[in-house]
Amino acid sequence: MAGAADDYERGDMDIAEQRRTFAGFMSATVWSSAWLVMTLLGATLIFAVGLSWPIAIAIAAVVGLIIGFFLNLGAGWIATVVATVIVAGLVGLVHGVVSALTG
Repeated sequence: MAGAADDYERGDMDIAEQRRTFAGFMSATVWSSAWLVMTLLGATLIFAVGLSWPIAIAIAAVVGLIIGFFLNLGAGWIATVVATVIVAGLVGLVHGVVSALTG
């Protein structure tokens, strides 16, 4: 057992896998944070400020695209923003139809 400690050399271990794991974690953290900022901005504009939902979604989408540009998130981020806008728009339309039908 004592011989194993003598064979240790500092800095000799391959840490490529750990670097990829950390890079993936940081990428997920940046994407999640940017999406959360965009989503919370939209919700705040709708519920606290009282803007209509299409305007609030448009403002949040523009802010999301600006965040993506400055953080260099790429085309995947743009697709995420577009998908979020589509889902939010569909939810808003369904809500409007259901509200109109139920009076």
